[in-house]
Amino acid sequence: MNEEKFNRFLDGEVDLSELDEDTQKAVISYTKALEVAKIRFNYQPSNMMREKLLKKIKSRKRLVFELLVAGATAFAIFNVLISSIPKKVTMPPIQKATVSEVFDYLSLIKLVNDGF
Repeated sequence: MNEEKFNRFLDGEVDLSELDEDTQKAVISYTKALEVAKIRFNYQPSNMMREKLLKKIKSRKRLVFELLVAGATAFAIFNVLISSIPKKVTMPPIQKATVSEVFDYLSLIKLVNDGF
């Protein structure tokens, strides 16, 4: 392939019939590559494909919203359950009457021993 002739063909100075066989094959493959690139860049999805894509995007956005709502609901239910559980009723401490007298235990023991 002759690059100079190839560039002259692209500039419109030379016809395809004037090029040698290798350069003609290169030009044909180059034009096919350009057509494929043009088709690829100018792709317009059909309405059904567009709606399918938009539906997928909306469902992802809705999923985030639903997760947030579910989390808030679970948090609210948890708080209601925690607040509705009866708390342990604390009674004020009961004071028991105690004997503050000091007994003489030894005299009590002697009294019991005297009986036997």
